[in-house]
Amino acid sequence: SGRQFRDFLVIDVADMVDTATNAENNNSNENKAAAMKKMIEKENEQSDLVKGFGRTLLRMLQRLDLRDIVLMTDKGELSPTLLKLYESYNKMPSDINFATDIWMLHPILPAEFVNTHLVPMGRRKNDGRQQKK
Repeated sequence: SGRQFRDFLVIDVADMVDTATNAENNNSNENKAAAMKKMIEKENEQSDLVKGFGRTLLRMLQRLDLRDIVLMTDKGELSPTLLKLYESYNKMPSDINFATDIWMLHPILPAEFVNTHLVPMGRRKNDGRQQKK
């Protein structure tokens, strides 16, 4: 049987672009898009799991107290942020199943992100399996 969704929550990260930066740039769509791209790049370059707007997203999701959700992004550049957000939430002490799936349409995962975040995650997971044998 297929999965059925009852509710949808859409978070438009474009509204999280620094308003001071936008005010300086007269709030034009081109300038807002450039500021959003810079904000996403800055978040994705961080070695910490969540900083900047990623931390804002994490806090928002914590306050909403959601369970068994599907995280999804249709903007490829947000894929690293989504993965970092998921990992951050999973590291918190809790027995709550926050997200059941991650859907990334057209993901863009820079090599630096893969080496900094995904490779160590894979190593930790594999080390755990080897120790159980």
